[in-house]
Amino acid sequence: MIDVYSLSSGCYAVIELRDTPGKTVVVRLADDRLQSLLETALATGNLISFVGQRVTVSSPPRGGSWNMDAYAIDEIALYNKK
Repeated sequence: MIDVYSLSSGCYAVIELRDTPGKTVVVRLADDRLQSLLETALATGNLISFVGQRVTVSSPPRGGSWNMDAYAIDEIALYNKK
């Protein structure tokens, strides 16, 4: 995981995919418990997996643009190994 940031309407995270080297994606979620798992993964460097649907984000919440796929996720598994 590269970065996580919170908004009033949820959380976005930029994640580097391990199974597709060099590819990063953005994930969006609204559940505080899932956000906590993302923050734990970022702090510990542990791996995660996620389940969700690909979505279109016309304008990122902090402006600019993303040159990567975005997913609305509703499930995260946090692994205890790097």
